[in-house]
Amino acid sequence: MRISDVAKLLSVSKATIRRIETLGLIKAPIRDRNDQRRYTEADVEALRKVIYDRVAEVAPPGAKASPRSDRVDRLVDRLRAGKEAAHAKRTQAPQE
Repeated sequence: MRISDVAKLLSVSKATIRRIETLGLIKAPIRDRNDQRRYTEADVEALRKVIYDRVAEVAPPGAKASPRSDRVDRLVDRLRAGKEAAHAKRTQAPQE
């Protein structure tokens, strides 16, 4: 996947993904012949975990909500729903 595809999938900017990479929170993805990043499913999962961990942090008491807080809340909800759906699928008993 290209960085724009991953950004759209995870609802973050390309700059956010690059910053996460620069900070060393994920390993650098492979690059194609044109020196463009190509993300594997494992890369996307690593990014998803970093983003989830960051947005799931609790704000200190009395902190004012930022204009982006609704967007962050929606992202956390989507990530939690996906995680719960994956867990339900793994633990679902086979039907006879």
